[in-house]
Amino acid sequence: MLATTAPAAVDVAPPKVGAWTAYTMSDRSGRAKQWLRFAVVGGSDDGSRRFEVEIKSTALGRAVLIAYDVDQLGALTRLVLQPGENAAPLGLPVTKGKSLTAARKGPKGKNARLAKQGQRHVRTPVGVITCRSFRSDRGVGCVSPTVEPLGLVELVTAAGERFQLVGRGSDAVPKITRAVKVLPPHLLGTVDLPFLPAAP
Repeated sequence: MLATTAPAAVDVAPPKVGAWTAYTMSDRSGRAKQWLRFAVVGGSDDGSRRFEVEIKSTALGRAVLIAYDVDQLGALTRLVLQPGENAAPLGLPVTKGKSLTAARKGPKGKNARLAKQGQRHVRTPVGVITCRSFRSDRGVGCVSPTVEPLGLVELVTAAGERFQLVGRGSDAVPKITRAVKVLPPHLLGTVDLPFLPAAP
């Protein structure tokens, strides 16, 4: 799924708490299918962060919320799924101490090959953004460090799906606020998060 960079090393500055970006995801025909919002809704001075992902079907308008915590080294420590605006949030068992990067590696533990290309200017609904183009096994797109927390400005996947930046801000607050029901590992096994933000 859509990709981003979570804090992966102590010398990489984590995204600012409150930063958020919103995207539309269109299919090959150009029809918008989903609206997605990635936000940093909490964190500490040590670099740990709480991320929240909101996914809405443009046809149905229903929202799914996912929250996850990473420590200062980028290791996942908590995962919560709220499968609807009025649904109870569920705490899912995760592989403790496994970094998000390691959890999302492809077959045989390989990351996607990445080729950086030139700088360009992309016109978006939130203005013209200067970004660096890239081409990888996952698709082609453009990234900028000024677009927190993902860095992603646009992406066209190998399957023809198009992600476009449509909103950004610095005022994100948690949307999962109800008490979390924690599910024991024997019910689901552990979750390795292939759907969470990853580097392009």
